[in-house]
Amino acid sequence: ATGVSTFQENVTFQSHASFGDDDKANFGAGDDLQIYHQSSNNSGYIKESGSGNLYIQGSNLYLADEDGTNMLFANNNAGVSLYYGGGKEFETTGYGATVFGTLQSQQLNVTGISTLGSLKVDGTTIESSGQINLATNSSAFTLDINTTDAIIASGQGASQYVQLYGAGSEKIRTAGYGVTVTGT
Repeated sequence: ATGVSTFQENVTFQSHASFGDDDKANFGAGDDLQIYHQSSNNSGYIKESGSGNLYIQGSNLYLADEDGTNMLFANNNAGVSLYYGGGKEFETTGYGATVFGTLQSQQLNVTGISTLGSLKVDGTTIESSGQINLATNSSAFTLDINTTDAIIASGQGASQYVQLYGAGSEKIRTAGYGVTVTGT
């Protein structure tokens, strides 16, 4: 058929429908949805150009590259996974998200309880053992923290102090005026 053909009933193809470069399969009264291949940049498009939304529905949704390597997997009623080079890098979970590998962020805001194995921020390292190593341009110190014995350092300038705890009680405190010892 040439020109415009109008069908009132379902149309069945026994093989497939072929469209040439820059030909479009148009859907909707105003051609709102288009599927086509653009020859100028050798790219394929699914384009919703109307005022509505584009929905892609399925039990599980995969986006993959031309070789079938996963780029995105959305699991029905479960998590969404993002891939880089076929390796899972990010996954949403029922309690938040998991990053596989290294996370680089311009800003990170954390609320609530967070569990970290190791965290490094601008010269400060916090290890899961409870050790905090702090470094600045002019000084560095370490804090070892546990449930009954601790070293606490705080303050700036003349108000700096260090507290030493043993068996859950403060034993030694240093300050600008000297040292205070509690106990024998």
